[in-house]
Amino acid sequence: MSIDRKIESFIYLGKNKISISVFNEKNRPIFKKNLLIQKNYLDLDFNAHEFIEKTIFEFEKKNQIFLKQTNIIIDHDHFLEINISKKDKVNKPLITKQDIEYLIFDLKKIVQDNNYNYSITNIKIKNFRVDEKNYETFEQITSGGILSLEVMFESLKKEIQVEIKNFFSNLEIDINKYFSTNYLELGTFNEKVDVCAAAAKSLYNYDQNEVTIIPKMRKKKSFFEKLFYLIDKF
Repeated sequence: MSIDRKIESFIYLGKNKISISVFNEKNRPIFKKNLLIQKNYLDLDFNAHEFIEKTIFEFEKKNQIFLKQTNIIIDHDHFLEINISKKDKVNKPLITKQDIEYLIFDLKKIVQDNNYNYSITNIKIKNFRVDEKNYETFEQITSGGILSLEVMFESLKKEIQVEIKNFFSNLEIDINKYFSTNYLELGTFNEKVDVCAAAAKSLYNYDQNEVTIIPKMRKKKSFFEKLFYLIDKF
């Protein structure tokens, strides 16, 4: 078997459903399987482990590809969403990417210091503002001045991340990225919604206002080179 780094797998750990999908492009699923469950809470019990293990083995055997990492999707009520802003005077003719990253880093520390039971999973810049003028993207900013950022931080409880990490480490699979159904704008569970497809679309699409968090011991960035990224030092 080989390790195909071009594919992306997604596992939805819902209250009523577990879904596993593998994509080789944004809109091209090459494998999909669901398990309906009757629970009102996230529970990685024996049945979940057996289903996920057998499904992954089925995919690997059929495609002769090892899955070494996956993306996890969880219902939004397990996450904490914080919208926070900060401003700073940039005494230069132009605002640089580093100026933006410094502000985000300061906001990230504030969020972490005040929510120590949570770990940040997603960061997205919602608004750029320079001298009372709004910009949708960094590239639109044409001068320096009073820079203000509004940033959305989405965090997941650390105990849930540890439980999921331990669960998949037994299958020798690392976690690449966490998604909440709220981040994917899906809300609560709906049988008609393909949650994994929505996550694949989000991952493959280039969102230049999304900030990538890179673990301190890992140099590889996410699927695409993002405009903004932070080394996770915490």
